[in-house]
This record gives sequence, structure tokens and C-alpha cells, in this order.
Amino acid sequence: MKSSSQVFTSFLFSFLIIVAGVFIIFSPVADVWRRLGEARMQLAERQTTVQRLKELIAKFREQVALFDDLNQQTVAISDALPSSLKIPEILVSLESIAKQNNILIKRISFTVLESRSASAVETTGFTNFSATQPKQNQEPFPISVQVDASGNYPSGKAFLKGIEDELRLMDVRNFEFIPTRVGESSSKQENNQSLFNMKLSIDVYSIKKPQFTLP
Repeated sequence: MKSSSQVFTSFLFSFLIIVAGVFIIFSPVADVWRRLGEARMQLAERQTTVQRLKELIAKFREQVALFDDLNQQTVAISDALPSSLKIPEILVSLESIAKQNNILIKRISFTVLESRSASAVETTGFTNFSATQPKQNQEPFPISVQVDASGNYPSGKAFLKGIEDELRLMDVRNFEFIPTRVGESSSKQENNQSLFNMKLSIDVYSIKKPQFTLP
């Protein structure tokens, strides 16, 4: 009979062989499992990166859409409020509107007004360089236009509408209809189109200081 030591030795040897066999068999599987876990982690990181990129692209598209909208608004403002303003251009524009509506311009004058910031400085006696100066550079320069004209009432209304429809920014501050004397327009009165003298005060704006030179 075998002794107990021989039985233990054979059992231990068999156990080691089994452990070695299991290690040899499952070692590649463990390596594959480890690699699979690493691949899953990398996939999760890449999915997170892709999601962040999608969010950035969505935000970028929003910014592009916002920029396009602001660009369109800037173009519209630039058309209504030109960066520079030349007095002869206003004169030609008003004469064209008057001619289209059978209005005779008798007299027209232009006066460049001071910006609100400049007038505030003169009123208060001091300058706030942190607030007033930047606003003064950015505020539009207004031009006061005084117009004396004549025409019938329908033509006067059409003349006002033409000024309102003008692309550049014009504010009619004052408008006055003065009927002429009966003897001065008898032929017009026969057609129920009495002549009126008209006085208009118009403010026209530009971003930069107006120019009095010819275009």
C-alpha cells in the first residue's frame, strides 16, 4: 500500500496539473476579456467625445444663425443709417420726392446738430470719460433740415409719405400747412386744389460726422 505521503504528493501534483491546465486554457480568455473591457472604456470615451462634438456643432450652428441674423440687421441699419452722410445726397433725395409729388421747394437749409452726449457735457460742465465719450463716438450725428415748399393738400400728404418711405432714417419733427391767399391761387381753387405753403423740420441721421463736400 502507498503511504499517506505518497498519496498527498500525487494529489498535490494532480492539483497543480489541473491548475496549470486551467491557467493555460483560460489565460487567453482573460486577456480577451481584459481587452474587451478596455475597448468598452475607449468606446464610452469616444461616445462622450462624439456627444460633446455634436453639442459644439449645434452651438456653432446657433452662433452662425445668430451671426447671420445680426448681419442682416446690420445691413438693414446700414441702409437706414448710413456710415457717412453727404448733404448733397439729402438735397437730391428731397428734390426727387418733391418732384414726384408735384411739390415746389422754395427754400431748404441744413444744420448739423450736436449729439446728446456733447450737449450733456456742456450742460453739466464735466465729462464722464468712462460713459460719455464712447457714447459720443457711437451716437448718430443728426442733421436738421428746414424746408419751405408749396403744393396742394394731396401732394403735401404724398410728399410726407415719400419722406417716411425714404430708405435712410428721417424724422419729421415739425410740419405746418399754411393756406395761401385766395387771389394767389384762383385757378387752383376752381379745381378744389388750393395751394398751401408748407414748412417742414426734418432730422436726418448718420453714424459719422456729415460731409458738406460734393459726392
